[in-house]
Amino acid sequence: MVGCGAVGLATARRLLVLAVSFADEPIGVDLGDDLTVEVSSTGVDEGEPFRGTLGPAEAVLLRV
Repeated sequence: MVGCGAVGLATARRLLVLAVSFADEPIGVDLGDDLTVEVSSTGVDEGEPFRGTLGPAEAVLLRV
């Protein structure tokens, strides 16, 4: 993934994925299905299914 990074975080109760875009334009991110946006740096789509795209300079915390 050029311009984007992702890392998995595990706790005793949940698995989270942090995805961060360093790009200046929207970028597609294939992280699989059934991810929910817990927190977004833009506040958009929180509590909704992740659509597979990060906006410019956006970061999201996703629940698996």
